[in-house]
Order: sequence, then structure tokens, then C-alpha cells
Amino acid sequence: MSSIRIQSGNCPQCRKSVQVPLDQRGQWLTCPYCNQTVQFGVSNSSETIGFNNSLTVKQIIILLVVGLGTIVYLVRYHPLLKSPTQQVGGSWKKFWTAPKAEQPVLETPAPAVASIPWKRRHARLSDLETPAPAVASIQEPQPKNQAGEADYKLGKAYAKGDGVPKDLVEAVKWYRKAADQGHAEAQFELGTCYSDGYWITKDLVEAAKWFRKAADQGHAEAQHQVGIAYYMGKGVLKDDEEAVKWVRKAADQGHAESQYQVGLAYYIGKGVEEDDEEAVKWFRRAADQGVAKAQYRVGMAYYLGAGVEEDDEEAVKWFRKAADQGHAESQYQVGAAYYNGFGIQENYPKAINWLRKAAAQGNLDAQHGVGMCYYNGRGVPEDAAEAVRWWQKAAEQGFAKSQILLGMAIAFGEGTAKNPVMAYKWFLIAHASGEKDFDEDLDSRKKAFMRGYGNGLTSSQRGEAQRLAKEFKPVKAGTTAL
Repeated sequence: MSSIRIQSGNCPQCRKSVQVPLDQRGQWLTCPYCNQTVQFGVSNSSETIGFNNSLTVKQIIILLVVGLGTIVYLVRYHPLLKSPTQQVGGSWKKFWTAPKAEQPVLETPAPAVASIPWKRRHARLSDLETPAPAVASIQEPQPKNQAGEADYKLGKAYAKGDGVPKDLVEAVKWYRKAADQGHAEAQFELGTCYSDGYWITKDLVEAAKWFRKAADQGHAEAQHQVGIAYYMGKGVLKDDEEAVKWVRKAADQGHAESQYQVGLAYYIGKGVEEDDEEAVKWFRRAADQGVAKAQYRVGMAYYLGAGVEEDDEEAVKWFRKAADQGHAESQYQVGAAYYNGFGIQENYPKAINWLRKAAAQGNLDAQHGVGMCYYNGRGVPEDAAEAVRWWQKAAEQGFAKSQILLGMAIAFGEGTAKNPVMAYKWFLIAHASGEKDFDEDLDSRKKAFMRGYGNGLTSSQRGEAQRLAKEFKPVKAGTTAL
């Protein structure tokens, strides 16, 4: 490629600088910018060396743009050339403007997303569902007493076999080390070990001592356990007032079981003066946290009008909440509500459905009620034999209402074989039970029948029935097969 000598000159028309070969100066040439034919004169500009393959205007512009872009990129992104402003995401204007000598100002922290790596921001949704450990550790409540924290964690590790071989004796040893340093959670765990006889000899006095140490530091579960210890006299002298004091401390921290216990104390007047309104208030707090037995108590309060205005619909609403959690007594109440149509529309199929659920858990009222449904054909086909089967379940567990109806069925041979001795036996057992809640009119007629029925038996039959009644021992209530 041969070289030629060129010289820069200005177009007389547009005044743009144009490179002209020396051998063509003074000639008429077309300006590449204004397309005018002009004569380029001799210039005093210095000569340069170029090549005979001269660049077009478009190529020159492209080269200039590329060059400028390269400079900007290097200055903006090269780590050695970045300014402090750009490193925190400063604007283009800040980059080009020289910093002023101003008083230092505290910067507003960048949004949380700025601290998340780019890859994290573009991760799948499933990757983002579990909080990062660092964030979780900030949100978790920190123990009030950090002394012994390492020993406590080691004890938990041995108890669970987490990273070390499971060794319950070793777990107790490390719990004790932490507890001796005043670690509240370790003190509670050690108290639990003594209370339940886990991995150590059961000692209720020692359990109460360690529960108390943790309770004095504000440990809610320990406060609850101290209260229960005073209620039941476990490791301490029985003291109902002291019991209420401690469960109240835990209840004030939102401990749901303690809230229920405070409500129960006010309901029965144990350790405090009986107060139905105060009882309902605490039952409601526990019920709002999902405690089924508290929900049942709130339902009973509305059903009986104790501490609140009587409201059958509200009662059924709370019974249903507890029943949905498997609370047997509440399931019975829901079934009874459907059967009798109180607080809800009468519905026999739904009634027996709920009664069956409660009966399967050993609820005697429900077992008796299922028998009534079969005897009267309510929600199921009428079936005296099935009615007798359910009454016998409840009767053998000591339920007087079922004992009376079972005796009647046997006396008349309804749903079962007639047997005067067995009928009289159940009448005697029911009479000894002293059923008080039975309907007075029906109760008096049945008692009259029971007394008269015995008079129709021989002395031998009466003696046999009396012997069987005396030997009767109720079986332990529990779940039963449907």
C-alpha cells in the first residue's frame, strides 16, 4: 500500500476541515460536506502522512462514536476508574460533576433489594419462599440471658441427635451447665426433665425449683408450670391463690393455656372470687388463639347466659369451632343443637353425624343420644336393637339415663330378649346412681315403674338382681368403635 502526502484545508463555503492531497491543491474539488465545487488553496497546516484508501464521512463518524463509547465505558465501569458516587449507583450527572466541598451528610440506606445479589433477584419463586438465615436470625427473639447459650444448644443437640450422637444423659448434663449460668430456657428444660422423669430420676420438688428460676426471668411456659404446681401441690404446698398469680403472669404474656386456666379459676372461684364475666373474658382470649376447650367454654357461657347475654346462635358458633378440632363435648353439643333445633335449624342427619363423632370418643351423652336417634328413627332408620346396643355402651360406663332405658328395653323385650332379673338389675344400678338431671315428670314415672317392677319378681329373682347390681363396676370411659 503506497503512501501519499496530504494536507488539511478548510472549505471556503462550509468552513469544514478537509484533507487534500498535496498534488491536488489549488484544483477545483467537491467538498464532501456541502457538495459544493470549490478551490482549495495552500494551507499553512502541518502535513500529515495518510494512505490512499481514504475514509468516508460515515466511517469517520462511526469511529468517533465507537471511540467515545469506549472512553465512557472505561470511565464508568472499569473498577480502577470508578468514582465513589458511581459505586453506590450515582446518577450520570453526579459522575460528571466535580464533588463540592460540603459538610458530610448521612446517606439514606439503599433498599433491601440492593443487598441481594443479582442472581438472587432473578431466582425462582420457590427459592425465595424460605427467608435467608441472616434475615431470620434478626427476626427471631434473642434470649434475655445469653450466658450458657452455647451449653444449652449443645444440650439440645444431644437431646435430638443433631450433629452429635443422641445421648439423653449428656443432654441433661449440658442443660444443667447452662441452667447454673442462669439460662432461662435451660432451666425450664431441666425442670421438665425432673417433672416428667425424662433421662433423670423424677423429682417434683427439683422440677418446681427449676421452673421457678426460669419463671422469675419471665419465661411464660415456666410461669404456667409453676402455677400448675401450686394448683396440684406438685413439689410445692398446694396454694390456689399462688397458682392463679403465676398462671396470670403467663396469661398476660399471651400464653393460651394459662389464659384458659385463669378463666377456669374465675368460673369456679378457685384462688379468686367467682366472676362469670371475668371468666368469659379470659376464655375468649384463649379461644381466639384456637384453644378448643376454651371455645367450648365460651359456647357454654352463651348457652347458659353466664357472664354474657344468652345467645343460642353464638353458642352454636363457638361449639362448632371446638367441634371442628375434635373436641368431643362440643361435638355432642353441635349434635344436640341439630337434634333439638336450638341456635340452628333442626337437621336429624347432621345431628347423628356429630353425635357419632362424639360417641366414638367415649362421650356418654353422645352415646345415649345415638341410641335415641335409632330408637325414634331420627336421621337413621328406626332400629330398637341398635338403640339398645348404644344404651348398653353408656350404661356399662355408669350413665344413669342409659341404664334406665336399657332396663326398660330388657323389661319389655324391645330390641333385646326379655329378662326380668337383668332389667331389675339395671333399675337398681340407676337408682343408686342418683340421676339428678333427668326430666322430673319422666323420672317420677320411670321410678314408679322401677319400684313396681321389683314387686312382681320372686324373692330369688330380686336377690339375684341385687347381687348383680352390688357387683357392678362401671368400665372406664374411652373411645369406642362405631
